[in-house]
Amino acid sequence: MIPIRTECGPRRRALITPFIVIVLIVVYVATLVAMRLDDDGAVPWIDSLALPAAGARWWQYFTYALLHDPSGFTHVALNALALWVFGCAVEDRLGRAGFLALVVCSAGFAGAIHKLVTPGAGVIGASGAVAAIVGAFWVYFPRANVLFLFLLPIPSFGHIPAWGVVFLYVMLDLVGELASCLGAAHSRVAYAAHLGGYALGIGSALATLATKLVPRGDFDLFRQLQLARRRREARVVARRMSDAPVGAAAPDRAVPPSARDEIEVMLAQNRTLDAARRYARVIEENPLAVLPRELQRKLAMALHEAGEWKACVRAWTLALEAGEPDPFGEIRLLLAMLSWRRENDAAAARRWLSAYRQATMRRGEGDELAAQIEQELPPP
Repeated sequence: MIPIRTECGPRRRALITPFIVIVLIVVYVATLVAMRLDDDGAVPWIDSLALPAAGARWWQYFTYALLHDPSGFTHVALNALALWVFGCAVEDRLGRAGFLALVVCSAGFAGAIHKLVTPGAGVIGASGAVAAIVGAFWVYFPRANVLFLFLLPIPSFGHIPAWGVVFLYVMLDLVGELASCLGAAHSRVAYAAHLGGYALGIGSALATLATKLVPRGDFDLFRQLQLARRRREARVVARRMSDAPVGAAAPDRAVPPSARDEIEVMLAQNRTLDAARRYARVIEENPLAVLPRELQRKLAMALHEAGEWKACVRAWTLALEAGEPDPFGEIRLLLAMLSWRRENDAAAARRWLSAYRQATMRRGEGDELAAQIEQELPPP
């Protein structure tokens, strides 16, 4: 798996990321040249930068990240590539100074974790710092897709969401570290340093969002959790509405008999989504078209599940006009939420909130949601 690019293009040109990539390549080339010129293969300045197994000095907890395995180009190439792919977007969110601080601190933290977990082994490489960048990327862009080149079984390209990338990498490092601790496998990979990097990157990104040092975005982890909570609230409201009494059927209003027959056939075949979309086309042609109450409710709920927000709002509005019971105001509350959060119609949301409060005098779970929506609305 070789990362190629993400779908998160930075708003401004990255400077720190390419600078670090160039430094890693220059140091690697300098290491090769120095070892080639030295007959014994022991270069003092290289040893002074690496993090040794014992007796480390303070700067070695940072400078070890500049060195990479001189026996092959793969180590430095993969670290430099991953830093470039994920680092540009993270630098854009953190700013140049913040991004540089994250890279330096994560290198030191990863080195310290390695020394703590594996005290008998030295370490070189920027993998711990790169892991922190990947972890921070997940927090800032959890649903962003990452394009990978898969070498096995045959070379091919594919996308993996950011959360899947972090989950896969962390699980591989956890398994590798556990196997190493149990003596089941011996590896030169510093798994503990990687895990320390992920922990610091994720933790620091969450902290910057929580303290608003980094402005909240439309795609960060907090925003996704907020959207997930709102979806749960909408499902609860819709579920409670489905338990309301059916009552008498309202008469058809300008629904062509052929369209109603199609809808009923689709419902009989359990093609609820197709029936809902057929009804959406009907009310596009005639906004007054309403079906009997039980059918109307079922199609309105199906439109909600399908994300057909405009048609859903119209279907529930028609249901209320046709006499759909709403003793606790759940339908009106749902319409207020959809009008604002899905249709961005503040005026309609205010009307439905007012109707919700007039529909019921009972205080309950809906009042908290109504208050949240009211706080989100701009001043009239």
